[in-house]
Amino acid sequence: MQGMNTTAHVGLTARQLDRYSLAELIAATARDDAKALGFYREVSDAVAARTGQQPSAFHSFFLPAEYTERYTRDMTAAGVSGSNFLVGQATGFAGALRAASITARLPLRRATLAANASVVVAATQPTSTWLSEETASIGDAAMAFSSRAATPKVVATTAFLSKQLDLQAPGAAAFIEAQAAAALAQAIDKAFVSGTGSNGEPTGLLALSGTTSQSGASIDYSGVATLIGAAEGYAGTPHVLLGKDTAKLLRQRPKTTGGTPIFDGGTVDGLPTIVSRAVPDNAMVVLDPTLVTEVQFGALEVVVAPLASPSAFRTGAIGIRLIAMVDFLVDHAAAVAVAANIT
Repeated sequence: MQGMNTTAHVGLTARQLDRYSLAELIAATARDDAKALGFYREVSDAVAARTGQQPSAFHSFFLPAEYTERYTRDMTAAGVSGSNFLVGQATGFAGALRAASITARLPLRRATLAANASVVVAATQPTSTWLSEETASIGDAAMAFSSRAATPKVVATTAFLSKQLDLQAPGAAAFIEAQAAAALAQAIDKAFVSGTGSNGEPTGLLALSGTTSQSGASIDYSGVATLIGAAEGYAGTPHVLLGKDTAKLLRQRPKTTGGTPIFDGGTVDGLPTIVSRAVPDNAMVVLDPTLVTEVQFGALEVVVAPLASPSAFRTGAIGIRLIAMVDFLVDHAAAVAVAANIT
């Protein structure tokens, strides 16, 4: 792979990681709390030194990978039927991002880079020959190579924390953090599945040239088996991505007359299956995630701007902007199977 390999890991200790909070960073920046910001500025500078990134604004901070990769989850308090609720918990940015993201749940290969990348892949495998006798010749074992290019695709989201919300709800910054993270994760997921490859988006699986395509019209178990067959037999286990309408349909459509549904017990044919609104409602994708690389260019950047706009200044609102740069590389397009317009 060409391009400088880099990482946003800066060696935070467990205690430092427990202390790190994007919500606190937002609040401290809005109040220009120099004491609290010292810690975050030091961490951000360490990330910048590792990744080679330059801040895009005055109140700009790069988030360490230890924080953005940390898996946490909300806890649910039990109650009588219909009265369950989420317990207030500082899940942090990673918790909100990972909980909302299908790409994070897939076992994709992951790489962090600081420049454009070119990945060499084998278009054909070398051949092997059994020699039946001493005069037998070894077959031509030449391989064919091709490359996949990755370039930074920039995705950003903004949010505003009003003065009133900040005063009335001490956890408002954490709430805004979670919402912004979920929005960013959803945008990345949608691009991963159906990005157009234009207007700044990555090329998604549904728009990828050379994939194995199956007609979605009145799809039955035979059609689903064809999709699975295209993605299996490689390094990993095929995973299935379903749009919500496709999931509903396959829950009702039996494999055979009077048999079990195609989508049964949360899986399609026992394979790991994710139903997501990031997938077009009437689409289905089957892939081996170990043949796909998620490339992140540098660290996630957060900018906090107390004076983001004239209207924000007049209302006392705090502007928050998150920026990520990603791309996706697929080794073998034919190993990705897709069906659209499923009925």
